[in-house]
Amino acid sequence: MKKGQRKREKKGRKKNERKKKEENIERKKKERGRKEERKRENCLSRLYLLPDDALFNLKEGFHDVQKVRSRLRDLEFKTWCELPNKGKGVELFANRWITHHKGLTCSEWRDALKMAGNVAAVRAIPGRTMDNNCRHCGSEIETLPHVLGSCPHGEALRNTRHYKVRSAIAQALRNTRFTVFEEVHGLSTTGSTRRIDMIAFQDHRRGFTINPTVRFEIYKSQPQDVHKEKQFIYEPTITYYQEKYKLQQIDVISSEQEDPSQSSLFIFGSLFICHHL
Repeated sequence: MKKGQRKREKKGRKKNERKKKEENIERKKKERGRKEERKRENCLSRLYLLPDDALFNLKEGFHDVQKVRSRLRDLEFKTWCELPNKGKGVELFANRWITHHKGLTCSEWRDALKMAGNVAAVRAIPGRTMDNNCRHCGSEIETLPHVLGSCPHGEALRNTRHYKVRSAIAQALRNTRFTVFEEVHGLSTTGSTRRIDMIAFQDHRRGFTINPTVRFEIYKSQPQDVHKEKQFIYEPTITYYQEKYKLQQIDVISSEQEDPSQSSLFIFGSLFICHHL
């Protein structure tokens, strides 16, 4: 009787020891899990990220590195866009050329990077000089938009750039069997003289007055505003050109349409310029 009781007690003790060991193992797993969770939260907080189920890989049971990198990229881009000087127009930039810089020399590529980040050597950048007026004309603050778009010192270069863009679009249209006339004078309905960069048509049903514009990108809706500006200038001349070229309809095209999908001509021209210039 005593021998059987001792065996049962020994068996019970082993069972309790196994149970305690399993409980210790389970407790250590939970502690490790809590430590790992604290480490992840600490890591995310250092990266200025809040715990989010969208970043968690449910299948693997940990945060998805690609999703975290994508979120960090988006946050950094947002921070860049909010910078008062170096963030102007960032949301409009195309960056495909950054990796291969095809068609650009090393110095042109380097200068393009500086201009894209708005860190080119102009006086308007804080800390460069006490006098931030333009060193050539002195009429405005020397910002990158002023240097590239309005300073009289670079007028000849701007005109050359404009003619190059206009000629490239005109030649691309001629290659697709459009009839194109460049630098065409006309009259508005008020009697004033206007000159369009080019007019293109394939038949007498529909024509296009095309006025390519190169502007420094500052805000997201700038292309639409420029298009409205061009419409205001050139729509009064439509009647004159309809009579001159016997066209039933003429559309004014500039840097961007309100609805670009309505004009395949504009899309073709934009793609051509982005690829070749």
